Amino acid sequence: MILFFDVDGTLWDYKNYIPESTKKAIKLAQENGHKCFINTGRARAFVYNKELLGIGFDGIVSACGCMIEYEDKVLFNKLMTRDEGIRTMESVRKHGFKPILEGPTYLYMDKPDFADDMFGQKVIREMGERLLGISDRWGDWEMNKLSCICDSPTRD
Repeated sequence: MILFFDVDGTLWDYKNYIPESTKKAIKLAQENGHKCFINTGRARAFVYNKELLGIGFDGIVSACGCMIEYEDKVLFNKLMTRDEGIRTMESVRKHGFKPILEGPTYLYMDKPDFADDMFGQKVIREMGERLLGISDRWGDWEMNKLSCICDSPTRD
């Protein structure tokens, strides 16, 4: 049997705390012949925490299924093409959304867009060198998906 575990709010809390009981339960499941996978909406670039990966998962499904790894091998990695990325970003910007582009190696965001956003500040704190600017690398992004925030629930 394959068991899938979400990260945020499941494996750990908002402070990235993983209970020892969780680690033990996953090891026990593996000892009983089950394969244990991380299954997260986070892009692979945002799944790097040593304590989390140190649990010893058999695989990772990341970016809402756009990337699949099993036994440290990438089995699937669906990236947006350059044209798809540019067209998407033009539409996102046209409608006033503030994006985070998410890929297997980097996340891309324009930091000023997230000055007052709690999630954006978490990304900035945690990503370090794996966080690059969208505008600085216009069209040269490696991304599986993107997330956006907007200031208003109504848009034209």
